[in-house]
Amino acid sequence: MIKLSPYLTAFCLLIIPLVNQASEYCPFLTKKDTMIKQHLDKNGSFCVTLFFKQGELIKGTFDSLTKLDVYTDKKEHWRQLSGAGNSFMFSVPQDSNYWLVAKGDPNQLFNIDWQIIPQGKPIPYTLISPELIRLREQLLLNNSSEIFWQKIGKNGTPLIEPYDEHHVIMTFLWRGELQNIKIFGSPTGDHDELYNLENSDVWFRSYVVPKTTRYSYQLAPNIPITAQSLSEQRRAIIATAQQDPLNPNVYPIDGIDKFHRSSYIVLPDAPAQFGIKPESDSLKGTISKHQFNSKYLNNSRDITIYKSFEIENKLKSEVNLVILFDGKQYQQKTPIITIMDNLITHKKIGPTILVMIDTLDSNTRSKELPPNTTDMADCLAKELLPWLQQQGIWATPQKTVIAGSSFGGLASAYIAFKYPQYFQNVLSLSGSYWWGPLNHEGEWLSHQFAIQPTQAIHFYLNAGLFEGNLLISNRHFRDILDAKGYKYYYHETASGHDYLHWQGEFANGLQFLLNQ
Repeated sequence: MIKLSPYLTAFCLLIIPLVNQASEYCPFLTKKDTMIKQHLDKNGSFCVTLFFKQGELIKGTFDSLTKLDVYTDKKEHWRQLSGAGNSFMFSVPQDSNYWLVAKGDPNQLFNIDWQIIPQGKPIPYTLISPELIRLREQLLLNNSSEIFWQKIGKNGTPLIEPYDEHHVIMTFLWRGELQNIKIFGSPTGDHDELYNLENSDVWFRSYVVPKTTRYSYQLAPNIPITAQSLSEQRRAIIATAQQDPLNPNVYPIDGIDKFHRSSYIVLPDAPAQFGIKPESDSLKGTISKHQFNSKYLNNSRDITIYKSFEIENKLKSEVNLVILFDGKQYQQKTPIITIMDNLITHKKIGPTILVMIDTLDSNTRSKELPPNTTDMADCLAKELLPWLQQQGIWATPQKTVIAGSSFGGLASAYIAFKYPQYFQNVLSLSGSYWWGPLNHEGEWLSHQFAIQPTQAIHFYLNAGLFEGNLLISNRHFRDILDAKGYKYYYHETASGHDYLHWQGEFANGLQFLLNQ
């Protein structure tokens, strides 16, 4: 049965054919009904119909389901709801009925509950784009932006205009009537507001960026402005963020829906990324999937192992070993296998085994990868390496690389710091060196490197110019490595905190570390 709030005395059942996505009947609930406790039908399906208003922020949780999707009243799939611990949040695009479609094991008892987050007040707005300056003048004459949008439709977004010898003006755009809109991960390293050009349907935000920019982003329209904590407000942005409908360049191409895809721009002067496109004559490596159990972490996870072409014929002393965090994400968001094949084919690196470690979920990742404890370091040194040797995988410390991005970069540096006898090469991409434990001012790992003796570890460090405080903490870490006499290569790129530039820096980092 459906367990509802006490306010509901009756509801009507609507017969809605959901093209095999849900059960035959879909209860229509009022906004006062904020919980469902129900068995799935014999097909493992259930659906419920709710009416929401444009701009409302819906937050909730579910359990005992394999999937929870939202459909429009036109039977169109809108988005899939997922998040850490089966929590979800989304912003409503327009007044309408919406269908929540649940899938799972037949006859399974499940729960869904939700709430509408109270909204606060929106905040106020500037202009450097020559194109927009001309548009504002035209609007004073005929009050129409149609010619402007026709031009944008042909060229796509963002709008790129000259600035000086080394920079351009990059303007992000959105068309329509909105309450607000933000860039999720802007070139300032924050989530910046777009401004509404007065008396028009044009929303914009302009930046001066290097001509070498490679950058991915999402736009978040009609974000509910809540009176809650900053972390909850950020979740509201994430719940709304989606690909730019005016930019034809998106990744990953096979993202489930527009909320699971990002848009990107690569300016003509952006440095080339090695090996990201398949080559017909490349030497193909082999892939195997494994389940790895850890007593230190008290869990198990998938590990994917890539072995380069004919590696079985090589001496163990010739083989490189690369251990990479967030393995599933790298496989989904980058052509990492293609990159490895091309590195081997073009002899950029020697015979290599790449061990890709999956992350369980975002909450677990935030606990395991930062050095809150030594558990992850102990797991890799005392469990993973012996387990790999049981699989016939072995390499010298000098040919072993530990690699990762964001928290993965931080973890790589810490694990090498704790176990330099096993891991002597660190590939850190946008490492989260700002991190500090509770009651610490931050940049804890940098402090440890500063006060401890120099060890035999080599580093490849990369950070993006659009990464805000993370960029500053990477510079601090670089300065400490330099002062302590470590061998390192530090590189900044006109990019953000994303896999679009990490894929190129991964290839660059391996070449630097494995050819010393």
